[in-house]
Amino acid sequence: MSPRTGALLPGDVMKLNITVLVRDTALCRRLNFGQETLDDMFVLHTDLSGKDTFITASGVWQPTAFGSSLELLCSLNKPIRFSGGVEGVKLVAGYLESGKGRELIDASTVLVGSDVKEMIINPERNSSIPNELWRLVDFIYRYGMDVDNLFKISGDATLVQYIVECLDTGAEFDIEALLLDYEQEPEQSNPDSASQEELHKVSESETLEATINNGIIVLDIDLLLKTSKNNVPTKGKILKLFRRKGRVASVHAFADCLLKFLDALAVSIMVPSLYLSCIQEGYVDIAVSQNIIAALPP
Repeated sequence: MSPRTGALLPGDVMKLNITVLVRDTALCRRLNFGQETLDDMFVLHTDLSGKDTFITASGVWQPTAFGSSLELLCSLNKPIRFSGGVEGVKLVAGYLESGKGRELIDASTVLVGSDVKEMIINPERNSSIPNELWRLVDFIYRYGMDVDNLFKISGDATLVQYIVECLDTGAEFDIEALLLDYEQEPEQSNPDSASQEELHKVSESETLEATINNGIIVLDIDLLLKTSKNNVPTKGKILKLFRRKGRVASVHAFADCLLKFLDALAVSIMVPSLYLSCIQEGYVDIAVSQNIIAALPP
């Protein structure tokens, strides 16, 4: 809340800015598509005068990838936070739901709105998978394949909030801070200090980032840090993470975000009855995972 303190004399007017985090995925979905607003009315009762004062609250919702649809996210050519707000999201969703929206958007239709005028969506630029979903899966695949109880432990709230902010704004993850434990100091040497031989081997096969020891996957964190720095995209800015929780906590936070992302989709892609089977058995046995995949609807 800003400002936190202040004095209000009779007849004066004061404006307060309050940031509210919405954790209800169903509510996020309705807010994303303008089906609900954050506008409200509060009643301030003072014991001294016994008079009720009505306070108007006007909320501005910042759209999030959580509670959107896969088709909409694939159609946006910029992070959802910068896609024209709720009106921009509603406009794109309206085109897509009209049945001929894809043709309209692919025909270089310029969307209206202050932040949407430059959003021209072409078919060749539409991705087959949302970037937000790819980033979640990619992090877990790269850094979390050896973590026990994956998808069974809730993620740290601070890390989950950080991940959501990166996904919604398009900011790059602070990989070094996510992978290092609290007591570990980040390497101060040049990010390109990894030997050319190491980088060449990694470019040939990413399996060198992990070794198998008695059937257990063991990740080479030092090499992962070096290669992740070497492959940071130049177009995105890194959102710094100042509270390190360690790699295991980060992986659980990403897994938690992935489940929340899938659960919040406007159109579900997973039969609810199969969620538990996927979590308990899907990644343990190949035969079981194949049976689960075969049971999915077309």
